[in-house]
Amino acid sequence: MNYYKTLIDQKWSFIQSSDDRKEKQLKIALDAKLNNQDKSETDSRRILFISQLYNKYLRLRMQKAFKTCESLEKIYQEIKKITVLFIFYSY
Repeated sequence: MNYYKTLIDQKWSFIQSSDDRKEKQLKIALDAKLNNQDKSETDSRRILFISQLYNKYLRLRMQKAFKTCESLEKIYQEIKKITVLFIFYSY
């Protein structure tokens, strides 16, 4: 009787270890799949972050250029007004 109990326990432990192995392999496969997804998501987020930084850099650069050219823009607008008024009233 004891022999059969040992045999049953042994088979049961083999079944459990087989199930454990299958669960571990499934977990490894799932982790690998998530890692691949995470890598592409990480790359996308990195590209987005770099794009945002570049956008901020260009915006600051453009604001600085506008500040330096603001007086020139005002002069240009005045000349444009005078020219348009001159042409409009000369006819």
